Amino acid sequence: MENISKKSPKILALFLIGSILILPFNIRNLINPLLGDYNIIWLIGLVYAYLNKKKIGITFSIKKNLFIFFLIVISIILIIISGNSNDFLQNIRLILMMIVPTMLFLFEFHDYEQFKMFYSTVLKILNLSIYVIVFFGLIDMISSSFFSAFFTNLYDSESLSTMLASRRMVSYLGHSLYSAEVLLIFTILNYTFSLIHRTSKNKMLFIFFISIIGTALTGSKMGVVLQLVFFIVINLKPSNLPTFVFGTLTLFIISLTGIFSRTIERLTEGIKQGDLSTGRNYYLKILRDTNQLNFKFFTSLGVTLPDYRFTIALEYPIYLFFYYYGIIFTIVFFSLLFLYPIIKAFFISNRKIKFDVLFMLILLIVQVNSYNGLGTGRDFILLYVTVVFIIINTINNLKNMMIGEK
Repeated sequence: MENISKKSPKILALFLIGSILILPFNIRNLINPLLGDYNIIWLIGLVYAYLNKKKIGITFSIKKNLFIFFLIVISIILIIISGNSNDFLQNIRLILMMIVPTMLFLFEFHDYEQFKMFYSTVLKILNLSIYVIVFFGLIDMISSSFFSAFFTNLYDSESLSTMLASRRMVSYLGHSLYSAEVLLIFTILNYTFSLIHRTSKNKMLFIFFISIIGTALTGSKMGVVLQLVFFIVINLKPSNLPTFVFGTLTLFIISLTGIFSRTIERLTEGIKQGDLSTGRNYYLKILRDTNQLNFKFFTSLGVTLPDYRFTIALEYPIYLFFYYYGIIFTIVFFSLLFLYPIIKAFFISNRKIKFDVLFMLILLIVQVNSYNGLGTGRDFILLYVTVVFIIINTINNLKNMMIGEK
């Protein structure tokens, strides 16, 4: 096709996923705090996509995506109303790093081969990042957390020091829960790719083992549970019984090394205390019972969290958004982030693939809503939007993919 460039989708992948995983916000923050808050490289990637549509093999259409465009415009208006009206720069940051990134949903790959190159490049970057994270994590087990201590000291963060003290892996990405999220995305995107492109089951098993080991090292209870749910659900079919048995036995052998010990300890502690949410549900109930969380429809309850109780209770993004931006903005913005991709998946004609894609999306949505990453903006929103963009374009190119792989 005229004007198509094989390099352009690879360059776009470098902008979108490379800026998040090769230069994560913690590293950019060391260079300049503004670069930590504003992922300029990702935003340049958005502009690059628009200016090089023909070379990349994508279209940008407001007309075809009026619902999305409407939600984006309403979100911008509401964030100005709901946020701190006295802090112009804060509102600009929120619009740039939370709302503008969702404009990626207005792009659509129309060239199957170009999308395949884009997706493959994303996986190369993602897979390499995960291999590095897990390798460092395994070295930590025999070196008194050498790499975790290194990154904790490098980033000089109190929350990372807490992670380190509780024997949870601190990767170059920073917080353990963020690493657990990226590990789940590693599983999801590789599975989606293998589903469409008929990659071998053995390779997918290898991906799962790497992912579950890495997640166990982070000590994330939710992360481990979601990984196990993934493994069980995708192997429910009778034809996958040998894979399930082999995988289960391998997991048992891996568990004998003690890799899962910290996660099991945290789960046991939570069960004994009657709260698996690490105090979130407990403090949320206290604040509700004392009427300190009377969320407003259009306005914020404040620009900062009053004390540690709010910090812990509002770990859930929906409550954090209610607090900072009001109920109406949260409903509109969460519809844009979560409802839109679910609706897209429902229109897949193939029932099996529809189930698989919906399942991947649900895993992702549960994961990103289990801690407060999304509420901080920065790379958390960008990563989620990029992953959803890939899944949506997998849906859009589904027919061409299946034809192309025959």
